[in-house]
Amino acid sequence: MTLFYAQRVVARTISALLSPPIAAGGMSILLISRIPAPMVHRVGWLGICLIFATCLPMLYVGFLVARKKVDGFYIADRSRRLVPLLVSSASCFVGYLLLRATGAPPPMSAFLLSYVALGLLAAATNTLWKVSLHGAGVCGPLAMLHHLIGPSVVYGLAVPLAVSWARVVLGAHSLPQVAAGCGMGFLVVWVVAALYLAA
Repeated sequence: MTLFYAQRVVARTISALLSPPIAAGGMSILLISRIPAPMVHRVGWLGICLIFATCLPMLYVGFLVARKKVDGFYIADRSRRLVPLLVSSASCFVGYLLLRATGAPPPMSAFLLSYVALGLLAAATNTLWKVSLHGAGVCGPLAMLHHLIGPSVVYGLAVPLAVSWARVVLGAHSLPQVAAGCGMGFLVVWVVAALYLAA
């Protein structure tokens, strides 16, 4: 096995394990683990997050792949990203409404609402330039963690660095596209969560 081949295997694995819907699901699990509430409520809120921020967006893209409407789960063709991103944003918004209706703690509602905003901005941006959705998907949770645990979130920077490396190695993005995705993900989630939690 050559070094080049090994790098691509590692990069593909990182890209799969830290795709945007999976990262959102992981963050949802982290959030629920910090909430002191009865188990039945926690399971319900986590279920809402996983269904609307992870499962439904992935199922929709899977449907598009099966119908050969897109070229794969990561949708390399920028022109075909708009509808999946809008569907993902709509799904997260429904999840947000359900969290509000069931009395979920503000951090969980803030997280899903921030993903609505992030999805819409990513959809608008990708009509002009192919930013890294993987980068946005892993830096959004970092921004949310910053609100919860403060500056020690810096220890999590290894995750977006690994994802950025993987996307560049695979030729999916350039360094500026990865940097833009990471910056957009962190900034949007941080701002929306800050405004929501302060209200």
